[in-house]
Amino acid sequence: MILGLLGALAKLADQVMSLFREQALRQAGANAQRLETHKETLDEIKIATAARAAVERAVVLEPGRLRDDDGFRRPD
Repeated sequence: MILGLLGALAKLADQVMSLFREQALRQAGANAQRLETHKETLDEIKIATAARAAVERAVVLEPGRLRDDDGFRRPD
């Protein structure tokens, strides 16, 4: 009887540990996905910052070109 009780207790402990392992794996996957998304966002920010710096540099070097028609002017 005691062996049966200990066996059931061991089985319960194994299931609880399995649940914790699954939860940890899910959390690790979610963290990896967040990290990848943050890296992609930072890459986009770097591209936008470089583009802004290029425009600011162009304005300083050639201020007269600021109003040049680049093909995207509004018709008004």
